[in-house]
Amino acid sequence: MKTTNYLREKPGSRLKVHAASRLTIMARTFLLGLLISFMAFPQFVHAAPAISEKNIRLDLPGKNNFKIVVVNDSHIAEESDEIRKEKRDYVRARVEHFRLVSGSRSTDTWNRILEKLDGYHADLIVFAGDMVDYYSRRNYSILRNGLKKLKTPYIYLRANHDRKKGYTGKSRRNVKKQGKKLGDDNPVIVRNYRGFVVVGINDSTSNLTREGYLVLRDVWNMNKPVILFTHVPFESHIDSRLTEKSKTAWKGRVYLWSDRDTYYRKTKYTKKFLKMLYAKKSPVKAVIAGHLHFSDTSKLTKNTTQYVLDASYRGNVGIVRIS
Repeated sequence: MKTTNYLREKPGSRLKVHAASRLTIMARTFLLGLLISFMAFPQFVHAAPAISEKNIRLDLPGKNNFKIVVVNDSHIAEESDEIRKEKRDYVRARVEHFRLVSGSRSTDTWNRILEKLDGYHADLIVFAGDMVDYYSRRNYSILRNGLKKLKTPYIYLRANHDRKKGYTGKSRRNVKKQGKKLGDDNPVIVRNYRGFVVVGINDSTSNLTREGYLVLRDVWNMNKPVILFTHVPFESHIDSRLTEKSKTAWKGRVYLWSDRDTYYRKTKYTKKFLKMLYAKKSPVKAVIAGHLHFSDTSKLTKNTTQYVLDASYRGNVGIVRIS
């Protein structure tokens, strides 16, 4: 009887099958190893953070063609040996707090934004506070090295985190001295342009000094439109929504300056300035702020719009076009 060999093979085919199987197993093992590594060390596996732009258009009298880029609340945070031992776990938690779902740390996001800044071809960049999460030589070095690369003029408004000294044990005097290396550190910074004035309030998480108030009073007397930059926003006289949003986001706290009592307690010169800001004839056409880590646009007064920008550690920047 004739039999059929169903297992007929070509010479050497079995060796080829075994080799292919081994390659398949090796490939699967390699991919499994990568997956385990990604799960164990997510900090090494992240996509470049996406940059989101909030566009603000301001129409002012005269012929203006001016662009300002705003970066705020970057919260650059890196662990380093200079952190006090009892603070290291807390600082590590802060670093992780500002890590995005993609895996990007706040430092990664800062570097990504930095790559784009000169490419906006802006006339001015405003760094509107909390650029670092706390003072350390490491954090300041990352920020300073980035600022040195810029060709676009900039102003840097400090806020509470930019001078936060408790994690390294450095004195406030030492922190302020190091901060001066990062640019103009006057209480109020003024840039006077042809059709308007840009004003930045430095350290706006603290009360205004007499020196700062006098500078602001002189600006008001210029009789030119003012674009006011500050870290801490102001409470509206005609719209309560921002106040309620602050309460919701910050466990009942109203992180806004106001002529009524909020989280911040006013002293003499802050009160005088707020009276000027809320006045009917105030020259302020727009306030641009950060601090709250969410975005909002609302009327501060009948004649002034306030723009609150979301945090840049999430990849957000503001683009202000003045025409």
